[in-house]
Amino acid sequence: MSTILSRANKPAIFFGALLLLMFVLPIASWGQVEMNPEFLGYMEAIAEDMEEIHHDMHKVAFALRLGSYSLVVIAVAQVLLVGTKVFQGKRKE
Repeated sequence: MSTILSRANKPAIFFGALLLLMFVLPIASWGQVEMNPEFLGYMEAIAEDMEEIHHDMHKVAFALRLGSYSLVVIAVAQVLLVGTKVFQGKRKE
């Protein structure tokens, strides 16, 4: 069952919220004479949190890539070990 908050939609939600903060909210506030400083501080805090989450996503992606590379190295080493054992077994016969 897929929901809007499913794992696949999280990047879309992240960038949608970012676009909302960058474009829609400032345009909506153009007609106002003065902006509420508390609201502006709240928006800045959200933007900083989103930036931190974005950097964390890059760290996780790097760790996953590094993990997959190490698994490939282990798999190649195992194939080479099995290949040499098979080759030695055929050689002895």
